[in-house]
Amino acid sequence: MWNTTTLKKTFKLTKLYRELNEKYFSNRLGDCKFEAVLNPGDNNSAAAAIVYHRKWTGGNTATVFFNSRIDWDEETIRRVLIHEIIHYYIFVATGKKPFFSHGLFYIWVMLWFNLLHHEHIRVYWRKKIPTESEERL
Repeated sequence: MWNTTTLKKTFKLTKLYRELNEKYFSNRLGDCKFEAVLNPGDNNSAAAAIVYHRKWTGGNTATVFFNSRIDWDEETIRRVLIHEIIHYYIFVATGKKPFFSHGLFYIWVMLWFNLLHHEHIRVYWRKKIPTESEERL
């Protein structure tokens, strides 16, 4: 299991990201950093979220925020990371942030990715994650 302490040691995530970037995207994606936070989404209980932008010096960069309240296993973290990398790929390929992050274009790319690479990536619809007050109970 990956806990908050493990997530803070980002060398495992960086290594996994580099492997996935090379295997599936031919190293077309830019740098990526990782952080463990209590609430990575915009006012919701997301498992992970990604923030990406273009560098002034050229190229792209991203930060993936993982929810530190989840006990992560290896397979789940791999699938969630691929899910976030697909967002990153769409940003790199189109040059802009999509209006609907899980809209039809994302779903089309995700399905294409799953068929091409025999993966089982999906859109995670608000999995119930305990809030801080619920954790204390």
